[in-house]
Amino acid sequence: MANPAEPCTRRPYAPGGLDSLVDFCLTHPTTSHPPDLVRRLIGKLPADDDAVLDVWQDGRRRLVGVVLDTLDNTDQAAVFDVLGWDGAAVPDSFWGAVFDWAERRVLAGPRRIVSVACSDKTAALTPWLMARGYEPGFTIYGMATEPMTPPPAPAMPTGWRWLPLGPETVRAYYDAVCAAMGSVPGTNIAAYADFAPMALQASVLPSLLLDGDTVAGFFRITLAQDAADSGYILALGRLPAYRGQGLGPILLQTAMARLQDKGARRFTLDVAATNASALSLYERHGFRIVGEEPHYLRHLDGLRSV
Repeated sequence: MANPAEPCTRRPYAPGGLDSLVDFCLTHPTTSHPPDLVRRLIGKLPADDDAVLDVWQDGRRRLVGVVLDTLDNTDQAAVFDVLGWDGAAVPDSFWGAVFDWAERRVLAGPRRIVSVACSDKTAALTPWLMARGYEPGFTIYGMATEPMTPPPAPAMPTGWRWLPLGPETVRAYYDAVCAAMGSVPGTNIAAYADFAPMALQASVLPSLLLDGDTVAGFFRITLAQDAADSGYILALGRLPAYRGQGLGPILLQTAMARLQDKGARRFTLDVAATNASALSLYERHGFRIVGEEPHYLRHLDGLRSV
């Protein structure tokens, strides 16, 4: 039985243990993140090994989380992402220890705001978080379709074309992502030096929609590993200068068609609850809200790093 005064322990992370952490998160998921994203969140994006939380109790792994303070987002907050938890009942002291570790790590870095999401699996944490000083921030909807055949994409204007991401276009792609997604709640964008190699190493390269030589829109997709007929639309956006020109259906239907070519019949994505135009677009194409993920923020000013 665990000592009530020390409900859990934290084991040091080393890159050689990445596979076992990813396997735990995929076996005990608290998010809808696809496997390649889980691997990047643990192995690529943390500023250092101390940002990875590997929490054990009674001789077994109980929780895996990561503190990310190198990403740009609307709140300029460090993100504490609980990626895996075995779901067993734990006392409040367990969560107290976990969040003490996470918040200390935030205070050791440049940020003084921490953001944490509550998925369906961790929804019961909400009252505890509020009592700790977290406040509601924003909500992300998970959306999905039933098995379907996507409609054909509308014809593109003359002179427009699709181009897979390559070394010569990765900077333009990064600038497009920042312009299209940088103000959307829930979007976290890495610095270019980290973003570029990850984009070029993706299991499915992002697709760019070009107006002549200008990137007008983009999407990024991947297949689910736990369901052979499911595909994720990880990101989809168009530049502000191209609003109102009908790019949404072109981007979405082409992304769905590409996933269908890879065997997908069900399609999923995430969208900010405040993004009314995107919600309308997705609903017109058969997507329905299947989950809500509220995000909570805490300002850590005045707390000590110990």
